[in-house]
Amino acid sequence: MLDHDLDFRNDYVGLGAREIRVAGETTSRVLIGQAVAWVPAFALAHVATRLTLGFGGRFPADGFSAPYLSAVTTSTFLAAFGGVLLLESLLRRRHGRAVAALAAAGLWLATPLHFYAVAN
Repeated sequence: MLDHDLDFRNDYVGLGAREIRVAGETTSRVLIGQAVAWVPAFALAHVATRLTLGFGGRFPADGFSAPYLSAVTTSTFLAAFGGVLLLESLLRRRHGRAVAALAAAGLWLATPLHFYAVAN
């Protein structure tokens, strides 16, 4: 989005991650849907970072600094938590409040969903 190409080598360097190579080409380790889902949060972080740079902000507008990572992590968390709330709402209509709350809490606390929503 920022460097206007699909060459991921510099992106892996910026993230400090090992590049993924398939058939001799550097490729992304995630599907395109995740990147598309992150566009609104990433774009908002980019605009905010660029604006703060004009007022002496300390984070570079490079796509890798803390505002960008915070924005995509927050948006992923909100999407996952929203999904759990939606599931709870659907279950409440069919099985009652207690079952729905137990299922939603179990999904959030007893599966790796929270890890994937905030850490991965």
